[in-house]
Amino acid sequence: MIVTCVCVLFVASPAAALASTPMAFTSESLPTGATTEEFSGEVDPAGQTTKYEFAYGLASSEWCTSFGGSGSAEHSTSAQALGFTDETFHGVSVQVSGLTAGTEYCEELVAANGSGTAQGG
Repeated sequence: MIVTCVCVLFVASPAAALASTPMAFTSESLPTGATTEEFSGEVDPAGQTTKYEFAYGLASSEWCTSFGGSGSAEHSTSAQALGFTDETFHGVSVQVSGLTAGTEYCEELVAANGSGTAQGG
């Protein structure tokens, strides 16, 4: 008599092993005054506690002209807690002041959780 056994092993993984980095998308900024703008975008926290901030600099800087591939942003906003830990995109915005009137800037939304960091392009 031949007995065939098909065995399947299930291993429970901790939730952290299944977690992933957040996703972020930068939207167009809107001027709110001569030296102020509202930066906005969307963040998916990928099921984890997530913080976000906006990095920004002069449009003529190496960081801006290389689309973040070279150099570093001259400024950033304070990191803020997203307030959601689901797997859905949420709109975020930050008011930025102290900009120079008539000067072009670029910005990028950056989101981070325990699994990594996402840059919103």
